[in-house]
Amino acid sequence: MRHMAHRTPDARRNRRTLPHCPRPPGNACNQSLPCLIVGGQPSTNTIMITLLIVDDSPIARQILKKCLPKESTLSIIEAGDGQEALEKFRQYRPEITFMDMTMPVMDGFQAIAEIKQIDPQAIIIAATADVQQKAKQRIAELGALMHLPKPVTPKGVRDALAKAEQALRGQI
Repeated sequence: MRHMAHRTPDARRNRRTLPHCPRPPGNACNQSLPCLIVGGQPSTNTIMITLLIVDDSPIARQILKKCLPKESTLSIIEAGDGQEALEKFRQYRPEITFMDMTMPVMDGFQAIAEIKQIDPQAIIIAATADVQQKAKQRIAELGALMHLPKPVTPKGVRDALAKAEQALRGQI
């Protein structure tokens, strides 16, 4: 089991209350609080991580979903543009958001900026084929956790989730 963090009841709204996990990954959990896990086998004390996938291409969303670890405990929500992403973010308050940058209605850059106004601690992974340094710099300036190059791969998604796990623990 890949253990993420013990979580207080208000942690979904205020990630600063998410304490560091008191045990190393891989050890059996003996805590009474629920745990977040990205990988490993679900246990009786596991809760779902809400993941928002935002891309105007249904095929790109499907590819990203297929790259997620099969053993993960994720509740997946999808949006087809930045405006819909804002609505879903307000409604579900996902722990992790994968955001495409080039979309109709509202692009990913604007959506990231607005989500960060709602929740400055939001964990956003910018998934885009744009590898230009200027785009990567803008993504970082907006406060996204990282840039994930498209087309996404299982290893890339796994690495992004590992980095998101560190952010949820407050380690980065």
